[in-house]
Amino acid sequence: MSISRLSHSLAVITLLAIIPTGIICQHKSKVTDSQFHEPGVYLKTYRLSLPPPKDFADFDHFELERLPSQEHGEIKLDQRGNAPIGGRLETTDKIIYKFKRALLIFGKDDYEQLEFTTAKVKDVYYKFEGRILEKEEEEGGQYTKLRGVLTKYKDGKIIASAKLAFYQWAWE
Repeated sequence: MSISRLSHSLAVITLLAIIPTGIICQHKSKVTDSQFHEPGVYLKTYRLSLPPPKDFADFDHFELERLPSQEHGEIKLDQRGNAPIGGRLETTDKIIYKFKRALLIFGKDDYEQLEFTTAKVKDVYYKFEGRILEKEEEEGGQYTKLRGVLTKYKDGKIIASAKLAFYQWAWE
């Protein structure tokens, strides 16, 4: 090896040794963050933390589930890191409204929002837009995990809307 090639190689090695690794790779993977939750941890049953308002007296719970295409594998994320999911809303009369569209929305470091729209049953459907709480809050003897607005539609018109709090129901 010639002296010029040897000195060039030594110069490159020296530069690599003194450059802090943080400058070369500043992107921290969200997946390795200890606070990050996989979308599967949110796939639970959610019930109201407090008694329902009059307009939602027939609301019982909603369940977040994997899509049928994801039952035997990982939840596939969209290009923004959001998790399309399935689920259903159930009333006290046992009427089931399957989700037409549902999404766990990824924020800065974790899943921060939930949105869903149900299919129609007898011209009635529901929409929900809410925020997943970073830390659960004690409320009504339950630990609220999710807050948001649930809206009920009939014939395409809003018939009820309320800000509600939900906890993850542990008895599956």
